[in-house]
Amino acid sequence: MLRSFRFFLDTKHCIGLFWVEKVGIGINRTIICRVFAVFRGNFPTKVDSQGRIKIPVSYRRIMEEKYGPELYVTSTTGEHVLIYPISEWEQIESKLLEPPKMLPEKLKFLRNTNFYGQMVSMDRQGRVLIPPHLRVRAGINDGVALMGSLTHLQLWNQEKFENLLEAEPYDRNDENALAELGL
Repeated sequence: MLRSFRFFLDTKHCIGLFWVEKVGIGINRTIICRVFAVFRGNFPTKVDSQGRIKIPVSYRRIMEEKYGPELYVTSTTGEHVLIYPISEWEQIESKLLEPPKMLPEKLKFLRNTNFYGQMVSMDRQGRVLIPPHLRVRAGINDGVALMGSLTHLQLWNQEKFENLLEAEPYDRNDENALAELGL
């Protein structure tokens, strides 16, 4: 449930887990806003004996309030796991249906995400089953990092992700590219 609040808003403002974006001005100069939640941050966790991870409370709250328990768990490469609320995954599928449908990159994306993918439901304790073949391929075992990626979650083997950070550090080129996008 979203709470009422008052603040001065130029364009966007972050309030806890929610982003508020000014979309217009209504009667009596009231600000009309759109509120949306995003997944952010890193929550190290463990995989239980049945191959499930527990979704942290902050992510779970967003899932329960905005999306519901239905998820699509997949990967594009097998290196890590992508966990999408089903409504977010359906938006990706809608874009894939737009012409041209037979682009080789689209077909490869579908091939990989379907091979690794599986519909799952988050249970009442906030646990999500990671498909066994994806768990093995991505090295999802004891120590894992569950990270927010705005509209979905990424699950990485902790050691593999730390090696990636060392091998591909954030540098000046990344800063420049993002600056060109206004970030």
